[in-house]
Amino acid sequence: MCTEIVILSDIWGNYFPNYSQLSSPDLNITAYDSVNLSGIEWQGSATANLHEQMVSHGIDHAIQKLLQLETEPKNYIGCSVGGLIIWKAALLGLPVNNVLTFSSTRLRFEKDYPPCPYILYFGSNDDYIPDASWRQKMGIENCRMITGDHEFYRNEKLIKPILDNLIAQQWFK
Repeated sequence: MCTEIVILSDIWGNYFPNYSQLSSPDLNITAYDSVNLSGIEWQGSATANLHEQMVSHGIDHAIQKLLQLETEPKNYIGCSVGGLIIWKAALLGLPVNNVLTFSSTRLRFEKDYPPCPYILYFGSNDDYIPDASWRQKMGIENCRMITGDHEFYRNEKLIKPILDNLIAQQWFK
């Protein structure tokens, strides 16, 4: 039986450098661009405008789209806003085995966590990581810091050991 993994990108369509390292006969990978799921107009948009559109309506649209596309339990990996989309969709009933997020800093505004196993990774030099009081209030235990900035997930040297370790532990169900 194949392990299903769904990956959602950051706001720029970036995942990690080589998610094909997850490729094996036992893994089936589906990747979505979070901006495409969001339905927002981004061609030529300034960074501030893109973020504004994503926050004002794009995230909600992407959540609804993901709920339509994915109806069976799977493993999810989200980069930045992709992790937030997965998190919120899981709270609305997305069938999830587990959630792995990289730099999903907007989680700091969330008040609930999904009913599934999760691991949150943040770059220690990211100005927007959720603070310790949020993690304590939410009861977040699986939060890990990696030396790096917000886009540390684009550095294969940082990501590969994380993914290799999770695969070896059979964390992806």
